[in-house]
Amino acid sequence: MLMNELNPQQKRWVRALWEPLANLEANKSCIAIGNIQGDYDFKLLAVDFSQPTCHLKLFKGLSVISDSVLSDMPAGIITFVCDTGQLDSPCVGVACGGSILIYRNMKPYYRYNIPQQDLSQMEISLWNRAAEKKVSLEELVDGLEIVRDEVSISKMSFHSQHLLTRETDEDRQQLFVKVLTNVKDTVTLSNIQISCITTVKRNSAQLSGVDVIVVGTELGSIYWVDSQAYSLLSYTQIQGVPEKLLAFGQYDIDSKTVVCTRDGEVFILKKDAHKSEISQTRCHMKSHVLNVVKARNTLVFACRDRTLVFCSLKGKRLNEIHLDEDIVDIEEFNYEPRQYIGVLVALKQEVHVYLDQFLVDKLKIDLPIEWIKFGRLGREEGVLIIGTTTGGLGVYIFRRTAILEEKAEIAGAPPAQNLKLNVPKRSKIFVDQSLRERENPQKIHKIYQRDLFMLKLQTAKTFAELTSTSSGLLPTKESEPIDFNVDLHGFGPMFKLTIKMVPSVPLPAANRWIAFTYNKDEYSFQDRMIPVPSRLMPKFTYTFATEITCLHPEKGLQEDVKVLLIRADRTQPVWMATFTMPISEPNIL
Repeated sequence: MLMNELNPQQKRWVRALWEPLANLEANKSCIAIGNIQGDYDFKLLAVDFSQPTCHLKLFKGLSVISDSVLSDMPAGIITFVCDTGQLDSPCVGVACGGSILIYRNMKPYYRYNIPQQDLSQMEISLWNRAAEKKVSLEELVDGLEIVRDEVSISKMSFHSQHLLTRETDEDRQQLFVKVLTNVKDTVTLSNIQISCITTVKRNSAQLSGVDVIVVGTELGSIYWVDSQAYSLLSYTQIQGVPEKLLAFGQYDIDSKTVVCTRDGEVFILKKDAHKSEISQTRCHMKSHVLNVVKARNTLVFACRDRTLVFCSLKGKRLNEIHLDEDIVDIEEFNYEPRQYIGVLVALKQEVHVYLDQFLVDKLKIDLPIEWIKFGRLGREEGVLIIGTTTGGLGVYIFRRTAILEEKAEIAGAPPAQNLKLNVPKRSKIFVDQSLRERENPQKIHKIYQRDLFMLKLQTAKTFAELTSTSSGLLPTKESEPIDFNVDLHGFGPMFKLTIKMVPSVPLPAANRWIAFTYNKDEYSFQDRMIPVPSRLMPKFTYTFATEITCLHPEKGLQEDVKVLLIRADRTQPVWMATFTMPISEPNIL
């Protein structure tokens, strides 16, 4: 049922189409709207994951008019213009693996493979020599193991990863023969796996202007690809795996690309017409970013901690809005007839409309929302397409006569202002204290200033002590809240160290270890690194133990020992604590 809570007298949205049993399983990155067939009748394009094989479907209204089977699971789809001024012949790009599949009129047209930029020359040489039968399988494996030690296996080609991870020599031989079959001199190697894709205009802001394809890969590479010649224009590397891309501006003049990574970091890449280099600005978010959109001169980030973060185009934080429900998706709200530019925020069963950071409208939906898409559909402008978690589809049209009033949420007195407070009567103590404050304001202020100074002094001393001794806990990301307890047992020279770890929430699978740093001349640890299970269940106590031996108990020394929790994909420890070893008893044996 459609309602408008801010102004019940006016319905600003009309539900045009509604099909709760459309059976469309899709995600936001695989949804697009465009003039696919060149008839200026804009249609919905989506990848359906409901079947064992992915299907690229074109909808007219809510009916499927074209269905193409995809050979691989796509990371995203785009619609782009590749001919100057030819808006009636756009193309569709589907990012699969390390390639972009190009469709014209929903028919396969071209396959563009992302060029290699990250492979080791030694690895390429080894495979080419193997193709020329100059090295054997054993020599190839030995050489690839050397490359693995230098650059890590994750940055090697897929052929090398498969070969090194085979357990038996027979499996390696079969893979070796399979790869080199029908290969003459060179082996085509690739380690590219596209993670996200978007577009940016080349040199014109008009809809008919040529687009540049922007691609992010699992190895942290960002590519800018010419959509006319299908050649590489620019390339850069970031620290992290890109998950969301937002590009705006013109590539040849001045453009920016916002990259949201899986680690919760945000990079703003700037391409200047007068400089060939691409500058990077790094922004830190308190929580992981779900999606990002641009509204006028503001970047709006939807985070997992129920907040909308508004930043400038340079990445400076401007404002935050805390919501009462989890954010499902956000979308740019751009209605040209009335020059409305804002943000659509999808919650569980509601869509909120924000203009200039003020809530101006609400739309209620019957079923839980999975994604939203706003734009032109058919011949109608201002269409909101909603996908539900049950596979349903809904189409809502913004009324041409609808008026959105900014600051509608804060107009008038808030409801809490009309509530009568239970104020107690003035007691004798209150009256005496009031007289004392009126008679001695300067003295009370001096006492306050002295106490405040002493508090700051004590805080500075404590912080300096923690910094000098490196004790205390490092702040962990909100995605990994873990409680630790470290116990030391024994009188020496043999001690037993017990570590108990209790996760508060389910944690993603990752390679974690408990490590120790200590004075090797005074102590010996049975295990310097203790592996932690990759999947940690919440509210479950994990216990780890190791033995510590004091090598010279006769000295009677005390040394600090650091306990660290580290992850393979992070450069800094997730958690760290320091404790001081007690004076060891002498060895009586």
